[in-house]
Amino acid sequence: MATKERLDWKTGFLALASTLLLMVDYYFTLLPDKHIQRFLLFFIIPAALIALIWRQSPIGFGLRLGDWRWGVLAAALMALASAPLLWWFGSMDPQVAGYYSNPLGWQAISEIAIEMFAWEFFLRGWLLFGYGRRFGVNAIWMQMVPFALYHIGKPGAEALSTIFTGVLFGWIAWRSRSVIYPILIHCFISIFILMVTNGMLG
Repeated sequence: MATKERLDWKTGFLALASTLLLMVDYYFTLLPDKHIQRFLLFFIIPAALIALIWRQSPIGFGLRLGDWRWGVLAAALMALASAPLLWWFGSMDPQVAGYYSNPLGWQAISEIAIEMFAWEFFLRGWLLFGYGRRFGVNAIWMQMVPFALYHIGKPGAEALSTIFTGVLFGWIAWRSRSVIYPILIHCFISIFILMVTNGMLG
């Protein structure tokens, strides 16, 4: 006789809550500053849900140094590997150049850091390690899907690349047990492409 399957409420809650937060961010302006709104939706609320609903510490969802030697090396190698591609697309693709035409200054850098911290915790922390408690390393595939879909509307080359970078970011977070290194990589990518499109690299 077949064993009766039961829905896993933690997995269901994670899927429902994360999808709701993504849609709220897309459709509603809750705060005048979009970056602060995303910090609220993608970090504060998930961390609160982990602590209050799951009764667990958010630290266990990647908010630690983890294997820092491996993580720093992985982040440095990915930055070096991505720089030529970013330069090429930023210089040669009019769609990319037009989309990232806003000026780069200290305010832009701080906004990037705030948003990438929250975004990476949401994906490579909450979703990756949340799904990982049931599905193990295969959670890497699961967190890639919302990451890639959320880039629809951005330049085509970037949107398509997120299918692969989403897997790679997930693997780095899973292997290092930390979201810190994907945050560093994502910040580098965002700042570097703005440097290219602003003509700061020749």
